[in-house]
Amino acid sequence: MPTRVISIEGSDLSTGYLNLSDHGHTQADAGDTILWHIDHKSNVDSITSIEAKSVSNNFWSSPPHSQGNNWKGDIDSSASANAEYNYSISWTEHGNSHIYDPKSL
Repeated sequence: MPTRVISIEGSDLSTGYLNLSDHGHTQADAGDTILWHIDHKSNVDSITSIEAKSVSNNFWSSPPHSQGNNWKGDIDSSASANAEYNYSISWTEHGNSHIYDPKSL
């Protein structure tokens, strides 16, 4: 199954907003891998967590986790076609913490 890359391309330090390559609306299928990649021009030093706000049952076979400077999660191969994952990204720049809430996967 394919890897769906979500690049963090920029940030707004005053609001916590992240400019994501997919505009925060990822389209993925059961069995796909999601990779959150930090672009070096984004002003984002690190992702500290990706946490569920709500999630369909059995969405992840491997939930989002740190993989070096990127984060990765594997969607379960049995996830339903209409499953959604509403989440927030906690991130830092120069020691300051921010939270951004994309739509869903």
